[in-house]
Amino acid sequence: MACHIKVVYYVGILLAVSMANGLTLEERFEELSNNFVEMKRILAIKDSRLEALELKVQQHEEKVTQLELALINEKRINAKSSPLKLNEISSTTRSGIPRTCREAHLADPSLTSGMHWIDPDGQAVGDDPIYVYCDMISGSTSIVHDTETPTDVGHCLDPGCYSKAINYNATIRQMVALAQLSNECHQSIKVSGHLK
Repeated sequence: MACHIKVVYYVGILLAVSMANGLTLEERFEELSNNFVEMKRILAIKDSRLEALELKVQQHEEKVTQLELALINEKRINAKSSPLKLNEISSTTRSGIPRTCREAHLADPSLTSGMHWIDPDGQAVGDDPIYVYCDMISGSTSIVHDTETPTDVGHCLDPGCYSKAINYNATIRQMVALAQLSNECHQSIKVSGHLK
């Protein structure tokens, strides 16, 4: 009974307000429905803008991380005060640091796959040696980089809507020298997607 009285009271107030505005109850209901639809449309626009801003924040955070890594790598490369010591290098040969993983394996067949130091541009020439992954079975060399984990690019449908810098643990000069010493050179980029 109390519930019924409240409903009648609220309907009475709504009817009084509608009549005071010069609108019938149906006109007021239509106006409120239109306002609701417009508010939903505005909310959808704001939600998509928020998603875009969140994606940009994530991209900027990744860029900051990449720049920090590049700065650390650049400091390491430019640091002449801490040269590598031979006892710190795991895959040394009698003649020094090998230029490739294949060369390291040929010099010492007991070496196992894993991280090893090589110097593609030659020992005491050019840039500092680099720390790479050597697959001793295939003889391949993999240069370490900062993009091993998957990255969610969000709703990226247009060409060029996403880009990512990949920072390698080697200078471009060392990578060029390694490519010249290799039978083949490639980079794999895995892209996957799903429809929502």
